[in-house]
Amino acid sequence: MAPRARGPQRLGLWRVWRRSCYSHGTLRLALYSDAASSSLRTLFPRLDHTFVCEGYYQACLGYNSASDQWLLLRDGGLLTNSEQIGFLSKMPRRRCTVSSSTDTNGATHVRCQPCYFISRPIPTRARTTCGSLIHGDVSTDRTPNAHPGPGILGILWLADKAKEQASLSPRSRETICAACKTLAEKRSRSAPRGRAPDKVTS
Repeated sequence: MAPRARGPQRLGLWRVWRRSCYSHGTLRLALYSDAASSSLRTLFPRLDHTFVCEGYYQACLGYNSASDQWLLLRDGGLLTNSEQIGFLSKMPRRRCTVSSSTDTNGATHVRCQPCYFISRPIPTRARTTCGSLIHGDVSTDRTPNAHPGPGILGILWLADKAKEQASLSPRSRETICAACKTLAEKRSRSAPRGRAPDKVTS
């Protein structure tokens, strides 16, 4: 069995181990810790391409033009900062739900869609009644199985829920009855041209 290193030799081994851990472990810890937003602020001048998932405090790369630009710079070999390249390579790219807060570092805190669906309460039974705001204006109690488009969400729901629904894919939105969908689309088409549209964007 080899003798244990002592004194300066041991210190030298510690430094080698620490440098090795940076390339394999420190980046991972930074990505998965509460300090993710401060790490991002240190490396990127603007944080319009990233967000911190509230589900497990992971830094994620979003889906927008800013993130596309950063990936083009990385893939084109135009980035010289190895830490920036490391973060862009390690961060998962995910779609997110509606933004909930912005911390002191300027990072957006929000749940990514996988976390949103995991944390969303599971209904005990399938919804049998349409829950839209305009359901009282239609004379039907048919099962809600119609998927609403983005242009009518502001008619169907209150503002906060409309924004939440807009951040989801069409098939993941809460369903409504066919009569409510038809009425909402009719009201959307008949809205005055000078009025702001009811379409809600994420």
